[in-house]
Amino acid sequence: MYYYYCNRTSVYFLQNCYYYRYYTQGTMSSTQTIETYVSEITLKIMDADYLYLDNLYETLQKMKGSSKQKHEDNYWKVLQCLGETTSDAMVKALVRCELGSCKYHINRNLFVLASVFMDMLTSVAAIKHINLYKDKVVPVLFKMLRQREILELSRTGFACLYRCLLFGKFSFVEIYLRHNIFRDIQECIKCRLSFYSMPTLEAIEYCIKMLLAMAVLGGTNTQRRMKSSQALKVLMEYIKILKLNNQMEKNLILSCRKSVLCFQCDSLIEILYGETEENLKDTWDPKDKLNEELADEVHYFCSCPSCRKPYSEKEKFLYCGACKLSRYCSEKCQKEHWKNGHKLVCLKEQLKDSDFQFKTLKTIESQTK
Repeated sequence: MYYYYCNRTSVYFLQNCYYYRYYTQGTMSSTQTIETYVSEITLKIMDADYLYLDNLYETLQKMKGSSKQKHEDNYWKVLQCLGETTSDAMVKALVRCELGSCKYHINRNLFVLASVFMDMLTSVAAIKHINLYKDKVVPVLFKMLRQREILELSRTGFACLYRCLLFGKFSFVEIYLRHNIFRDIQECIKCRLSFYSMPTLEAIEYCIKMLLAMAVLGGTNTQRRMKSSQALKVLMEYIKILKLNNQMEKNLILSCRKSVLCFQCDSLIEILYGETEENLKDTWDPKDKLNEELADEVHYFCSCPSCRKPYSEKEKFLYCGACKLSRYCSEKCQKEHWKNGHKLVCLKEQLKDSDFQFKTLKTIESQTK
């Protein structure tokens, strides 16, 4: 059994006899704090250690699905801390991935990064910060959609695009149209016309949700283009076949998913062809859509390490005035965290175009001369 995670600067080669030593990478030890664990993750992201990040994603999923409340809380604390301190490093890693990976492993490396990146897109603040770099991030997400090597990577790309769209609104609709997203949705549905497994239904659901969001946020012009697109025609064909499939009724999970898809499709048709109000986008709540997307309750905590008080709707949390990512239950916690470390990692300054350039050893040596 062999595992390859390679880029142009390093090659990770893993064989049976060394598996355990590398497998333990990415796990959180009982002696680590949230801050030290996230700092370790940040360094691995910057070093493009894809093996570590692969194990990290599996660790995060185990923490999320744990029956112990402590482990589940740690999962949300790690994600929150990642969003507050590692967003810029993750954006740079995504943009540089193609330049820093060989052609045989680019999709695999991109999948490892995208899996962690998607988990980071669970808070409004983190998504809005990522959206600052939409011109850099969106083209990478479309590359995920259009590769055919890893189907799960395509679904991850759709999920990331959808979450960014929720808070990017009309500006993102225009960007997606320029990238011809209707063609991607058409291809996604067309290649799945005869399949009804759970992964297939999840992919179709993302296509419908994307069309729904664009129809609401894009206005009449987007709706007109959507009506004449092949994506809508292929979707109607798939839903028609889906409704005639009675075999799915024997499986409760598939039957429920089928009902959800049919309901969402009917809502899309109502928006496109029904008599809807012009101010429909005013009733569109991105936070509610994000909660529906995550399918469970998201937990937030005070960012101060000595506090970590759970967020409550009864009291408003304060945000860092510089980065607008870290949140605090009181002014005292905000001042304490600023003095004890946040000042060094605060993402108050936006990345420059030069930060996204892939620096080889040759360019580094030329810059130091």
